[in-house]
Amino acid sequence: MQYQFTEDAITDIQSSCIVVTLDQSGKLSQAAQAIDEASQGFISQRVEERDIQGKLAETLLLPGVSGIQSRRVLLVGTGKDELTATSARKILAAVAKATAALEGSIALALSELATAALTADWLTEQSAIAFADAQYRFTHTLSAKNEKPAAEALIWVGADTSAAFTRGLAIANGIQTAKELGNMPPNICTPSYLAEQATELAADARVETQIIDEAEMEAMGAGAFVSVAKGSVEPGKLIIMKYTGAGENAPYHMVLGKGITFDSGGISLKPGAKMDEMKYDMCGAASVMGTMKAIVELQPDMNIIGMITSAENLP
Repeated sequence: MQYQFTEDAITDIQSSCIVVTLDQSGKLSQAAQAIDEASQGFISQRVEERDIQGKLAETLLLPGVSGIQSRRVLLVGTGKDELTATSARKILAAVAKATAALEGSIALALSELATAALTADWLTEQSAIAFADAQYRFTHTLSAKNEKPAAEALIWVGADTSAAFTRGLAIANGIQTAKELGNMPPNICTPSYLAEQATELAADARVETQIIDEAEMEAMGAGAFVSVAKGSVEPGKLIIMKYTGAGENAPYHMVLGKGITFDSGGISLKPGAKMDEMKYDMCGAASVMGTMKAIVELQPDMNIIGMITSAENLP
């Protein structure tokens, strides 16, 4: 997804859809008022007829609104209470969901929501995350991908917030990495597969990846872990990803994740109906991989170690 920004008049912005807000009292944002005036009261009429009441994250998509260059208008409610980070994320998620299948560009006239705490940069960052989340589909195991239409660009109405958008996309890529690994079937996402994914991160010069096998772990005294891995022909792995962004003498922060890619522990007691969910015992590892993916893209000035212990837990 690409980023653009514009300070043009609301009515002159060309997009597939322009997003404007109203609160639960029916008060329109300045951007919504501009569209209402250009369309001879079309927006306020929708409010008067209670097509939308301005409840938090409530949306109404209006095609073909006259007097403007955008092909559609999305009204989104901001509720009755003061905006918080949680409510702002709900609004952005609703916007992303409502426009996810629209091709072209989506213009976000949301800068009026910005506060000292929830800045325009923060709103832009969260918008990138919300749209990436709405467009995510797990297609790795599909023979026909059947890609769905999706927005190609976000247009932020206001000053340039491109750095925040780039930051948001990096975070979104990390989240999607975690989702992709969590969704992967366990015959593909094995400890060896996780090790391969970690090794790919080492393509970045700031990342060093170390894979420790069962023999080395046994020599280290990690007998409890090795005994778990012994039940499977798939070898267990200790995966260490070291990101150095602040120099070797600076302290390291560490994130740890459990990577049991298939957990049959207590299999005689578990119901067969949810046996497929045994793969989710590696979601801690997926979270670490996603975190490290985002770190590689964000390149913060700090040192971070991501560590995963991964094995199949089989009888």
